[in-house]
Amino acid sequence: MFDQSETSKPPRTAVAFFVSVLVTALSAIGCSEPVPPADVLRQARTSLRARDYDQVETLAAKIPAAAPEWQAGQLLAGEAAAKDGRLRSALKYYLAAAGSDETSEDGQLALFSAAEVHLELSELDDAERIYRDILKRAPNNGITNARMAFLLSITGRRWEALDHYFSLIRGGDADYRELALAADVGRDIEQDEFLERCRRQTPDNKLVRLALATEAFSEGRIEAEALLTELVADHPELTSAQAMLGELLVDSPDPTRFVEWRDALPPNALTSPDIAFVYGLWARKQSELEIAAQCFWQTVIRTPFHRRGFYVLG
Repeated sequence: MFDQSETSKPPRTAVAFFVSVLVTALSAIGCSEPVPPADVLRQARTSLRARDYDQVETLAAKIPAAAPEWQAGQLLAGEAAAKDGRLRSALKYYLAAAGSDETSEDGQLALFSAAEVHLELSELDDAERIYRDILKRAPNNGITNARMAFLLSITGRRWEALDHYFSLIRGGDADYRELALAADVGRDIEQDEFLERCRRQTPDNKLVRLALATEAFSEGRIEAEALLTELVADHPELTSAQAMLGELLVDSPDPTRFVEWRDALPPNALTSPDIAFVYGLWARKQSELEIAAQCFWQTVIRTPFHRRGFYVLG
């Protein structure tokens, strides 16, 4: 006779088959054991090296926001989007990564990367704001000082750029061009291709307008006065624009234009070496040579690197 209990047991092979099918089914409906975020992050890095940019973003999205790896994942997704030419998406990832903790190493890198995207998009105001934020925490950061020196120089704010050039020199990060500019900060910087891209992409951006007006002034183009007049009407706080406009008005056939400009200057402009220099030019034209000398002297006291100030004093 057969034992009833033994005949009721299914064969072991059938049990194994059933378990295999069950595991497969559960995996298919998302019940498999989750991959650790650290492993997902490693997979994303591998995909980035393989230039599989969509996969990088897909993997980054799988990392939970509460996981320590989330910030690094967003940073990788931003890099993937940037390399794929989708700068707006990259900016979104970088800002998200920085927003989670901008004090971390990845957070600072995300901030810098966001500024670089803004610069590529010709959004100079936003780029400068972020570069300044980075330098508050890392004042000796070489590449960020280089970016600030560049932006300040092309927008006519050369005396502000000096601190950043000196930081580069002290840190051993200055190249020969930056050394030359630090030695003669009044020298014009030719950035025709960059400025033309800015003109096409963001012609209404405040700092783009300032850069284009600075270029026109430096090249002696006739439209410089109109560009500067419109700019200071919208943004009177831009002292470098005020100084360039004032210098043009010194030679205006209508002297009341200079007087009106001078009387409308905001208080923050009065300490500028360039404004003191313009006052000196005006006094010299009026044959008030003692006042002119005092103004030029104030110019070189405020910055000992004002080549034109020393020239007219001599």
